[in-house]
Amino acid sequence: MALGIAVPDHVSRTVGTPPPITSPRWIEPDESLEPGEYLVGGSTSTNLSRGRVVGYGLYFTSRRIIGVKRKGISLILSIASIGLILPSLFIPFLYFHNSLLGFLAGLLPVVADPVSKYLTKKFGERFLSRSDKDKSRQLRRKRDLEVRREQISAFYLGKTSKKEWSFDIVYKEPGKKDVRIKIAGGKHYLILRDLADAFSRIQPTIYFHEY
Repeated sequence: MALGIAVPDHVSRTVGTPPPITSPRWIEPDESLEPGEYLVGGSTSTNLSRGRVVGYGLYFTSRRIIGVKRKGISLILSIASIGLILPSLFIPFLYFHNSLLGFLAGLLPVVADPVSKYLTKKFGERFLSRSDKDKSRQLRRKRDLEVRREQISAFYLGKTSKKEWSFDIVYKEPGKKDVRIKIAGGKHYLILRDLADAFSRIQPTIYFHEY
């Protein structure tokens, strides 16, 4: 992850509207961005999700927040998970005459399910981490979300469980549904926290509250 704006460590992220930043130290031009727009940073990961789709990319520019669903990764994870669990469904039919094998086959789904989730998520994350190095390519993908700075009222970042957080983008327009990004794991919580903090400090500043 690369940040386009340096943020002092001592600045609180939890209350109030942050002071503006007018002169970023680093700019990454990209053909998918508008003239004068630069990339603050972003990440694509299986630890990010919007709705039920696992595998999401969230990118912050100086003017917009762009979201990209990685549906292909979700499909791959589902197929891999089914492939690991499916044999357990056939073993009882093949060895129904053997009570021990039948008992072991009954335990297989219990073991295979968490193992499949771990392995598929681990390899899926490794794949997304490699593809995430080319952020320009990620920005050229079909966009699921595009929110301009002037549309945003506030950011809220909060912990929902021991290892999960939610990042909410609140619109200025009354009645428009907020955007919620789910975060699993401390690494991507820190990434999104720093990106939201950096984005919120660019003029016009945006209220950012972490709770």
